[in-house]
Amino acid sequence: MITLREVYHIIINKVKKVGLTPDLLSLEMSLARGKIYGLIGVNGSGKTTTLKMILGLLAPTRGSISVFGYNPLEFPPILKNKIGYVAERHPLYPEMTISQIGDYQSNFFSNWSQETFETLAYFFDLKLDNIIGKISNGERAQVYLALVIAQQPELLIMDDPTLDFSSILTYY
Repeated sequence: MITLREVYHIIINKVKKVGLTPDLLSLEMSLARGKIYGLIGVNGSGKTTTLKMILGLLAPTRGSISVFGYNPLEFPPILKNKIGYVAERHPLYPEMTISQIGDYQSNFFSNWSQETFETLAYFFDLKLDNIIGKISNGERAQVYLALVIAQQPELLIMDDPTLDFSSILTYY
């Protein structure tokens, strides 16, 4: 059984991704459990590309990446199940209702919590019978966040997490 620890190690060693400026050379991160970290840089500096390579969604042109001691392109399914990813632009199936997309997503995650999903939907004042393609960008961002949190990930990676979250940010 794979268990994540109190400290997560991510090592990027002499990585190059064609088209990325500047090159990603080397980066080593030790992330303590329960803490929040951020990558800060101007648009086009490679933050999203770095996150996608850490998740195994993109392969580096050269170099190596190690996350929890694994090459992200070879993550075992049980490890993928422990990582939540809030993608930029919050891609969702527009023809589904909020309830349907929650039911669909629950099939992919062994730790799925329907109670968490419904609690967050209630907190965000989302109506579960609303169709994704007919709700606002802010509401789609809230649905997406609820979907990822309901997975109960041990590691949560968020790409541009405040995009379209104006209603949440102004609430507090």
